[in-house]
Amino acid sequence: MEKSKKSKALENSIKTRQENKEKKKAEFLEEFSKKANNVSATCKAIGIERPTFYNWLKNDVDFRLKVENAEEGDIDMAESALKKQILGGNITAIIFYLKTKGKSRGYVERQEITGKDGVDIVIKEV
Repeated sequence: MEKSKKSKALENSIKTRQENKEKKKAEFLEEFSKKANNVSATCKAIGIERPTFYNWLKNDVDFRLKVENAEEGDIDMAESALKKQILGGNITAIIFYLKTKGKSRGYVERQEITGKDGVDIVIKEV
């Protein structure tokens, strides 16, 4: 009987720790948006260390997907702001957009290295 009580106590302890961890994860996700998806600020706000957060990311697919979804939302927001700038005629925003999204149409910056008078450089193995 003694062993059974110890076993139940251990099971309850494990269950309680798991429930607390899940509550902390939920708290993290709620605070994450309030802290502009800043990992350090969110960890500090809920009282966990950054390695704890990264362990959760590594070991909990559902948690990782929720974090990634929040981060994708930030990218969507930034793209919307960029497009507003483009529509407003902001030349820097237009150039940036073309350099990143218009590569297939030739909007790229690259350096071509050639030999004298534009001749190809030949590399010989020694």
